[in-house]
Amino acid sequence: MIEEAFEITRKGRNYILDEVILKCIDKPRDQVSKYAPKTFQTKIHPDKIREVIGTGGKVINKIIDETGV
Repeated sequence: MIEEAFEITRKGRNYILDEVILKCIDKPRDQVSKYAPKTFQTKIHPDKIREVIGTGGKVINKIIDETGV
């Protein structure tokens, strides 16, 4: 039953992408909108993870509170 649900949603998603969106937007935009979400990725040495998370999650929770993510 779950597999059927996933198959139906996959077909629906592909239809939207192939038949609707591609007809409206045929190529990527030249520039990203200033309102588009920004991402940042970094690697942390396993020995330093504790410093990022902080005692009881203090540091990571502060980052979440300040950034809203």
